[in-house]
Amino acid sequence: MRALAACPTTEPVSCPDPDWDYLVEHGFDRTAVELRFPLGVDWHTLQRCQHPGCERPATKAPWLCFRCFEAWQDTDLYPEELDAWRATAPAPPARRIYGEHPCVVGCARPAEASGLCKTCSGDRVKAG
Repeated sequence: MRALAACPTTEPVSCPDPDWDYLVEHGFDRTAVELRFPLGVDWHTLQRCQHPGCERPATKAPWLCFRCFEAWQDTDLYPEELDAWRATAPAPPARRIYGEHPCVVGCARPAEASGLCKTCSGDRVKAG
């Protein structure tokens, strides 16, 4: 593959100013300089998880996030029973909750939902 040489120019190149209002409307945070697409809008492929206690993204019907979908499948309920399950089942806990609690072993790393940090949890699995 041959590289293209840059064309010299004597005129300054100007870029149009971004449409900040449009970007903010579609999830741009100017202070953090982040673009986070809002879930559930018509043009977006992700939807919010339909479980009332969960706000994680869902990518396909029946519009449950991965963890809620697994919890629902473990119940062996029929698809028509999904609404009843959503109303009664608690949302699965987040897989990792960092920074809120220190590891119960006493190391300085933050704990996951299990109470252990990722390293201590891995060591526990290796030890059997």
